[in-house]
Amino acid sequence: MFSLKPLATALLSTGLLVLPVGAVPLKTAPSPQTQLAQTPSTPAPARPAPRSTTPQAAIERLFRTPDLQSTWFDPSFLQRVPVAQFQRFITGFKSWLGNYQSVRADGNNFLVVFERGSIPAAVRLNPRGQIVGLGFECPRSTSVPLNQAPPELRQILSSCSELR
Repeated sequence: MFSLKPLATALLSTGLLVLPVGAVPLKTAPSPQTQLAQTPSTPAPARPAPRSTTPQAAIERLFRTPDLQSTWFDPSFLQRVPVAQFQRFITGFKSWLGNYQSVRADGNNFLVVFERGSIPAAVRLNPRGQIVGLGFECPRSTSVPLNQAPPELRQILSSCSELR
């Protein structure tokens, strides 16, 4: 089951995050976490399969490319979170934590590394390599105070006790 810390709850309440049940949890150690909404997988019309995309490559693409593409996401994901709205979320983290550096494995999930911090992430892809589920935990190792986060992220980030 996909479960995350309070950041995900805030993201969900603002419509910025959609997570399906059945995905890999972000943490295996017990911690106060919240179960999030379900996004049922709906079969997409038959179309040629794109080149194979790994979960790590899917996350990297989100942070490396200036403009997100709707074809990277399963239609069920886009029904809940339009690309433009998710683009603002990604841009907000980049402006707060600095330039994107890398994505590295972190157990069964990933750590998105920026100049001034990092964000634990998990992703689930459909057979066509499109994002069906995507989750982020509260940022780690931030050297930038919460009051320097973009206004649209400040409310969301205020639920992260590590940043207070």
